[in-house]
Order: sequence, then C-alpha cells, then structure tokens
Amino acid sequence: MNPIKLQHYFPIIQNINYLYQAQKHIKDRFWQFADRDFLYHISAQNTEKYHNFVNRYINIVIQKRMNFEQKDSMEPIIGRILALLIDDQLSDGMAEGATQGFFDACDTPPPEFWISFENGVLYSFIPDQFIHLADEGISCSIGKSLEWASDIIYFRDII
Repeated sequence: MNPIKLQHYFPIIQNINYLYQAQKHIKDRFWQFADRDFLYHISAQNTEKYHNFVNRYINIVIQKRMNFEQKDSMEPIIGRILALLIDDQLSDGMAEGATQGFFDACDTPPPEFWISFENGVLYSFIPDQFIHLADEGISCSIGKSLEWASDIIYFRDII
C-alpha cells in the first residue's frame, strides 16, 4: 500500500485509533462489529459471487464502525498494515488458536481494524500493541494467507 492510499484511509485509521483507545478497558473489545468466520459462511452460501459478497459485507462493517461517535484522540497512531489474501485462507483455525481468538478460524483479523477490501485482499491497520499477535497468526497460517503490507507506520508519516 503506497503513501497516497494511506492518506485516503487516514479517517478510517483515526477511527481505529479512537475506538482502541476508548475501549482499552473492555475485555471483549474485538469482534463487536462482525461475525466470526464470516468468510466461511459466505463461501458456503455463494461461491460464484464470493468477492462481491465479501466486499459488501466488509464495507458495511467499516461504515457501521465509522458511524460510532468518536472524538479526536491525542494518542499517537502507530501500527502496520496487514493483508489477508482471502482466496488463500484455509479456515483451519490455526491463527485463531495461536492468538487466543484475535483472528477467527478463517485467519481474519478483528473487524475493528479493517480498512479496505481490494482485489481479494482484506487490509487491516494493526495497532502496535497487537503486532505480536498478528505475527503469531502469520507464522502459523498454513495457507500463507496473512502477510504484512507495510512496515511500522507512525502518525506523522501519513498526514
């Protein structure tokens, strides 16, 4: 993802940062905006228009999250862009088990971090506090569906 793309997604990344900061105290703060294993359920229902259904679902989730009332956060935004190649995921649950549910059984990161779905790739902004969990998921993903799409990004680098 190039810097121009990151600027385009900056409001979404700000939303992620705010939600994470506002919900630090909530134990089960992940998977509030989407169903776990939604990729598996969508593929079981309709394989011909799989990407269209996934795209629509992801965009609805992102919009629902963006409608959450937020205030400007003074916390710095630091993290990485994670790519999930949805056609390469195996729904094996390995990443889910290794990360205590951070990922779902389809290697999908929490919807609280989704920023875009393009050409069969779900992009998520992973705050630095969760990079170690994403690394765990990447290392045990049998289908090699997870990969980093960026180095560490600092707030000042994308404004």
